Amino acid sequence: MDDHPTQSGQSRYGSAVDDAPTVVTLAEFNLQMNTARAIVREEGFDPASEQSRLRDLVPLMPEAHRAAAMRLIERLPELSTPPPPPSPLMLEAMRIQAEAAGARGSRDEVRSALEAARSKIWELADRAPKDEAAEIRGLTRTLDHLHDATDDPFWTFP
Repeated sequence: MDDHPTQSGQSRYGSAVDDAPTVVTLAEFNLQMNTARAIVREEGFDPASEQSRLRDLVPLMPEAHRAAAMRLIERLPELSTPPPPPSPLMLEAMRIQAEAAGARGSRDEVRSALEAARSKIWELADRAPKDEAAEIRGLTRTLDHLHDATDDPFWTFP
């Protein structure tokens, strides 16, 4: 039983043990997996105890989803590890993106700012390690959408 009740008759994981389901859907398992990831990462819960709790759900799942569920459960410690902080190149690209996304002025001034930012971000991506370059380039998608929006005759520029 959970030591951290959230409301009367409820536990951190949803229904209390007395209300345990007889069938666990994939959506319900995903919710439980995400809860386990969060409490291991953010509250320091023991991954092994969360893995055990999740394994108890697997026999209640449709046969077609059990193998995938077990693979996810085995990866819980890895999946619960916080991501590394952004690199200096990524931080610079994010700063450029945010600045350009907030560009104000005439239609031509906004387009020019977006195009310049896109070029700067691509230059940063060209200098980044291969595994990070695509993620940095991905920051330009928002800028591309904003640029496309400048063609909308009804869009007003602050």
